[in-house]
Amino acid sequence: MLFQPPGCPPQLAVENKSGRLFIYNRDAIGSGPMQVIMITQYAHDNGFIGDVAYDPVLNQIYVSNPQDDGVGTYFHGLIAFAPQADCTLALVWQQQVGLNDPDSVPAPPIAANGAVYVATGLGGQVFAMDATSGQVLWSSGSLISQPIYAAPTVVNGQLFVATYDNNIYAFGSVTPGLISRK
Repeated sequence: MLFQPPGCPPQLAVENKSGRLFIYNRDAIGSGPMQVIMITQYAHDNGFIGDVAYDPVLNQIYVSNPQDDGVGTYFHGLIAFAPQADCTLALVWQQQVGLNDPDSVPAPPIAANGAVYVATGLGGQVFAMDATSGQVLWSSGSLISQPIYAAPTVVNGQLFVATYDNNIYAFGSVTPGLISRK
């Protein structure tokens, strides 16, 4: 994911199945990462793959995490980071949602209109969180019966979620009401 925090060089954030989040200066990728954050434990089938999301308004990066790191720093669910004065990332908040399971493979999060959305992979739920605080605004609860691996999408104020049960669910992006299922 490409991003450029104010006062910093253009950057690149990438997840690796090793459980690490790598942050690169895009103008000096060959020099190696500017920062490496160990988000979760390595497992041969680690679900720490996909994209991160960046909210340029709040200047925050959101990372979905399939399992706790085992040392008590990062937990399964959604993690928010903010760039610091030295252009490295620091933890802002985290919210435990979904399964604590390396096989879960949560979908990449998406940030829109002051909220961040994450689907929990095998857990089959979608959560909307306040992008500033991480407070859960709503979840799909037991409405969806199958895993969700694709990133949710926000279009014209609606959240669309494609699921493993061959349905696309449409929600009001701020309220939990299901608008339609096709």
